[in-house]
Amino acid sequence: KLAPETYYFRVRDINNCTAFDTIKTIEPPEVRVTSIYDSTTICVSTCADMIVNASGGNIAKYTYHWTPGISSTVQAQRVCPDESTTYFVYARDTAGCISVTRKIRAELYDSLSVSMPEDREICLNQNTELPVVAAGGDGTGYVYDWSPKLGLNDPNLPNPLASPDTFTTYTVTVRDLCGSPSVSNTVNVNVRPLPKINFTADTTIGCHPAKIIFRNTSPNDGFDCLWDFGNGIQFSNCLEAPAIYRRPGNYDVTLSISDEFGCRDSLTKTDFVEVLRSPYPHFTWEPEKPTTKNPEVQFKDLSLIDIKEWNWTFGSFETSTEQHPEVSFPEVNDDRYPVKLQVTGQNGCSSDTVYTVEIGPEFSLYIPKAFSPNGDGVNDVFRPIGKGIDFDEYQMYIYNRWGELIFESNDYNIGWDGTDARSGEAMKQGIYPYRFLIGDTFNEAERHEFRGTVTIVYTEKKD
Repeated sequence: KLAPETYYFRVRDINNCTAFDTIKTIEPPEVRVTSIYDSTTICVSTCADMIVNASGGNIAKYTYHWTPGISSTVQAQRVCPDESTTYFVYARDTAGCISVTRKIRAELYDSLSVSMPEDREICLNQNTELPVVAAGGDGTGYVYDWSPKLGLNDPNLPNPLASPDTFTTYTVTVRDLCGSPSVSNTVNVNVRPLPKINFTADTTIGCHPAKIIFRNTSPNDGFDCLWDFGNGIQFSNCLEAPAIYRRPGNYDVTLSISDEFGCRDSLTKTDFVEVLRSPYPHFTWEPEKPTTKNPEVQFKDLSLIDIKEWNWTFGSFETSTEQHPEVSFPEVNDDRYPVKLQVTGQNGCSSDTVYTVEIGPEFSLYIPKAFSPNGDGVNDVFRPIGKGIDFDEYQMYIYNRWGELIFESNDYNIGWDGTDARSGEAMKQGIYPYRFLIGDTFNEAERHEFRGTVTIVYTEKKD
C-alpha cells in the first residue's frame, strides 16, 4: 500500500537497457453515506423504505452493506421489522474504499388495543351506551366495526347505543389507516324482561258516583306500582286501589309496575270502567208550611233522567211508590219529619234525597184585656201568649191617652210592667192603647198586626 506521494521508478530489460519515469499517487476523497432520514416510525406489520446515497472515493460503482439481516447490497432497502430495530449501513467503492457506518432507526408504534366498558344490564325496550377507547397505531384514523349490527343505532361509532331484545355479546373490531393489525374485544348486554302486569276490579260497571276497588293480580310482586284511573286521579299501591268516579262515562285504567331491578312496564285496559248516569232525585210539597190543623201535604216529584220507580218514606209512619203521593201527617203535635225519595232510572241506577218537612203549630195569639201591676206576683206584667210566633219578628208598643209612646219591646219575654219607660213612674189606673207587630213562624211573608187597649187595674195585695 503506497502512501499518496510522487514515486520514481526504473525499468531494465534483458539487454540491460534502462528507462526512467515518475508516478504520482493521489488519495481520493472520503467515501460518505447519506440517508433521507435517520429514523422513522411505522405501524406494526408494515414496512419502511430506507434509501441511502454514497459519494466520494473513486467515484465509481458502490456497494452497500446492510445489517442486520439484509444480504442485498443495493442502496434502497424495504424492511418490515417485528420490533423496533436499528439498521447499520456502509458503502464500498471499487477501489475498496469504505465509508463510516451510518445508523437508521425503524421505530414501531404500539399495537392497536381497545378498552371495553363493563358488561351492561338493561330492561327490555331500553338502550345503553357502549363507549370504547382505542389506542396504539399512529393514534389517528381509527375505524370501528361492531357486530352484530342488530340493535345498534350506528355500528361504526366508538360509543353506539345498544337496545337488543335478548342477551347479546357485541364485538367491536378496531383498525386504523396506518395498516396496523386490527384488534377485537367484546362486551355483554343482558336484557331483563319487563314485569308482567294484570289487574281486575270488583265491578266494571257502576252508577255515579261509583266506587270501584281495583286489585293487582300480576304474577310477581312489584316494588313500585302506580294506578291511573282515567279520572284525573293517580294512586300508588301494589295491592288494592279504591277509586271514585263522579262523572258518567267510559274510563281507561292503567297500572304501571317497576320490579326490583327497576324495569318498568304498564298495562292499559281501554274503556275498562263504565259509569252510568244516576238519576237526580228532587221533589217539592204544598203547602210548604203545613200545620197541625192542616197536616195534609201534596208531594210533587221533580226528579230527572228517565225515572221508572219511586220509593217514598215519610218518617216512620208511611211509605209510597206513587210518583206524586198525598200524605196526611200526624195531628197530635208539631214535629219535624224526614221525607226520603229514592228513584230508580231505566238503566237500573238509584239515587235518593232527604228533605225535612216541619209540621208547625197554627198561628194563634191571646192578648189580655187588663193586668194589675201591684207587685203581688199575679198578673203584674202585660204581654201576649200564643203559638207559631216568630220571635225574631216581634214588636210591642204601648201609648198614653195622648198617643205618646211610653213603652216598647222587641223581646217576647219582656212585657210591660205598667211604668213609663221614659221616667220610670208607675202609670195611673186606666186604659192604654197598644200595637203588636208579630211574625208568623210558618208564613214568613206574613206579619200580623194587632191594635187594641189594655186596662191597668190596681188591686190590694193579698197577705
